[in-house]
Amino acid sequence: MNSCPWGLNKANLSKFHEEEWGRPVHEDNKLFEFLSLSVLAAGLSYGTILDKRDDLCLAFHDFEIDKVAQMSPEEIERILCDKKMIRNKKKVSAVVCNATVSQKMRANGQTLDDFFWSYTGFRTIDNKWLHAEMIPEQTLLSRKISDEMHERGFIMVGPVLIYSFLETVGIVNDHLIDCQARIS
Repeated sequence: MNSCPWGLNKANLSKFHEEEWGRPVHEDNKLFEFLSLSVLAAGLSYGTILDKRDDLCLAFHDFEIDKVAQMSPEEIERILCDKKMIRNKKKVSAVVCNATVSQKMRANGQTLDDFFWSYTGFRTIDNKWLHAEMIPEQTLLSRKISDEMHERGFIMVGPVLIYSFLETVGIVNDHLIDCQARIS
């Protein structure tokens, strides 16, 4: 059975690749979770984030947007002092800031689901890559979304991070053409 090469590196990456990565996500808190995990993973291995995922979910209230937006300075400080966490103040602050922006969007009648999926007409972009080397780090779409997110007040959402996020939540299907986890 074939798989995307990165999905073979570690057990947690393999499980994530087979069960979650590239599967379309439409629920706002789940979209926010994956956006937050992407922010926290910046500069790190995604496997590291997956190793800490349960603890991160606990610390960030299962990534419920309203709860994260209301996190106190004391909660943030606890995260920054906890060895089980990603102890980067800029990243942790970005998660809270992005929750606040997401909350404001919802108050104005736009869900994260509508925001992200509207860029593709609510359809998955189904790439048919033969080799991992063919997959871009960013695209015109990820640059456009990143720019719009920055305008709205999101932080730490550059075009490379956003492209990775789009792959994770199934807006872009970048499973290799012969990958067993590919969704057609």
